[in-house]
Amino acid sequence: GDNGPYEAYIRAQNQATDASRREVEQLIPAAEQTGVIIALENVWNNLWVKPKFFAHFINSFDNPWVQCYYDIGNHVKYAPSEQWIRALGKLIVKCHVKDFKLNDDGHGGRFCNIRDGSVNWPLVREELDKIGYNGWMTIEGSGGLSLDERSRRLDAIIAGK
Repeated sequence: GDNGPYEAYIRAQNQATDASRREVEQLIPAAEQTGVIIALENVWNNLWVKPKFFAHFINSFDNPWVQCYYDIGNHVKYAPSEQWIRALGKLIVKCHVKDFKLNDDGHGGRFCNIRDGSVNWPLVREELDKIGYNGWMTIEGSGGLSLDERSRRLDAIIAGK
């Protein structure tokens, strides 16, 4: 179709992708030397907003030192978390546990405490199992909840509930 209305976005996306590639490529020798993985996170910046776009960007380095730090709640507004996990697969080396509540119309929303939003946690856990993920899961956010409550909620996620 006509990409005219999206020309500025496409140009900005391409510029950001090129700049990111140059910076990551400069880090690869240090990652190899030190044995530290460069884990790129799907952050809240409107880049690579579809799972396959982000997976393609990471895979395009064709380097085991460039992987993914997947933030489970960051891109719920673009695609369900389980789709991100399927697309990223074995590229995921760390996970942020965060939730996002979509608006009733499915557009926009807000971050919220884990297990209070739109993330389908049992399905996320199932998909993480399918890719063999057994790494750390770091809670990000959960504003105002006690440490005990955050721990209970994370335990439920890990249990597949």
